[in-house]
Amino acid sequence: MQMVKAGMEIRTKAVILYEEGVYPASEICRMYSISDRTLRRWASSYRTSGLDGIKPCKPGPKRA
Repeated sequence: MQMVKAGMEIRTKAVILYEEGVYPASEICRMYSISDRTLRRWASSYRTSGLDGIKPCKPGPKRA
């Protein structure tokens, strides 16, 4: 599986489909080429922080 950075649109669609139970997690992961762990992490962040929780962020140390 090739890793591709998922933009906000893909993250939002995947999480909404998952949260509303439209498709099973395995189908959503296949549709968007993401891992099951990633989908569950996004969903958890979405439940906690809403759309701000699933925004892409740069990896690495935070600068002061």
